[in-house]
Amino acid sequence: MRVRDTPRDSDELVLSWIAQRSGGIGPSAIARAHGLPSQRVSVATARVLEADLAQSGEDPEQVRRAYW
Repeated sequence: MRVRDTPRDSDELVLSWIAQRSGGIGPSAIARAHGLPSQRVSVATARVLEADLAQSGEDPEQVRRAYW
């Protein structure tokens, strides 16, 4: 599966990757399932985490625990 053209679809896909990573599935396995390079999954999910850390105003450790 390729990332779709609309921003909403792309956001939903990245959120599904975050959910899978939080469930213990590694970026390589997620990427294989979508026919993508593993770095694409790693970078996209890391960017969301970094944005969350920067913008949430919450304790960084609590934010990180909500991820993988």
